[in-house]
Amino acid sequence: MFEAAIFYYSYYSLLGLVADIHPAPTLRINSHSRVAGTLIIVLCEDLYKIFDSRNADEPLAIADKIRIMGHVMQEPSMQQWWMQGRDKYLKMVMDDWTGAIKEQSLFTSSVNDATRICYSLKQGHKDFNAYATELAYHRNIVGDIIIPEITYKNLLLFGAHPVLMYDVLALPKFDACAPGLTSSELESIMSTRWDAIVSTGRQNPVIPWFSKPTTDWTAKPGERATRRPSLVWCIGFWVLVWAITLWILSCSRAGWVGGLRGATFNPHMHYEMTKFG
Repeated sequence: MFEAAIFYYSYYSLLGLVADIHPAPTLRINSHSRVAGTLIIVLCEDLYKIFDSRNADEPLAIADKIRIMGHVMQEPSMQQWWMQGRDKYLKMVMDDWTGAIKEQSLFTSSVNDATRICYSLKQGHKDFNAYATELAYHRNIVGDIIIPEITYKNLLLFGAHPVLMYDVLALPKFDACAPGLTSSELESIMSTRWDAIVSTGRQNPVIPWFSKPTTDWTAKPGERATRRPSLVWCIGFWVLVWAITLWILSCSRAGWVGGLRGATFNPHMHYEMTKFG
C-alpha cells in the first residue's frame, strides 16, 4: 500500500512538473515511426532528471521510472507489448529496459509496414505463386493475431487477379470463410486454377482502346496497359464502312451524285424560272 502511494505521488508529481513546463498532452507519444522508442526514452529521462533534481530526498526508483515510461506508450502495439510483459520489465535494470524499448519500436514499425502491405498487395500482372509468397512473407511478420486465418484467406483471394478470383468463386460449394478450408489449401486451389488460366491465355483479357481501366490489375506499375481494339468493334467498324460504300455506289448509279449534273432538263421548270427571274 505504501509503495503504491509512493508511486502515484511520484507519477502525478512528474505529470504536474511536465504540465508546468509543457502542456500535459506532450507526454503522450503516439508515433508509428521508428524513432518512437527513442523519443520515449529521451523525453522520460530528461523529465526524470528534472524531477530528481527537485526531489533529491525521494528520487524515483527504477521500477517506478519503468512504469511511467510504460504508461507513456500510446501506440496500440507498443501498449499491448507493455501490458503483456509488464511484470518482467519492472525487474529490469534501466539499460536493459531502454534496449528492449528500442528493439520493440523497430519491430513495431516493421509490423505496421507489413500490415499495410498485406492489405494493399495485389497480384496484378505477377505470377500467382510469386504473389502468394510475398503475401505470406509479410503476414508472417505480422502474425496471426493481427491478421487471423480467415482474414488472410480473404486477402489472398480478393487480392488475386480478377480472372482467378472469379474463377475460384465460381467453384461449386466454394466458401472462403469455411473453417475447414485452410489458407494452405486455398493457396493450392488457386495455384492450380491459375495454371489452367495461364494455359488458356485468359489472364490477359483484350481491353477496348476507348476503355479506361478501373482496377490496378489492368496496368503494370509505371506503365500503361497495352490496349487493343476488340474483335467485335473491328468487325463492326468494317461492316459500317462496307454499308456506306454500298450506299454511295447506289446513289451514283441513280444519278444523285454530282448535284444537277445528271439531272434531266425540264422545259416547264425552265419557263417558270425565266418568267419570275
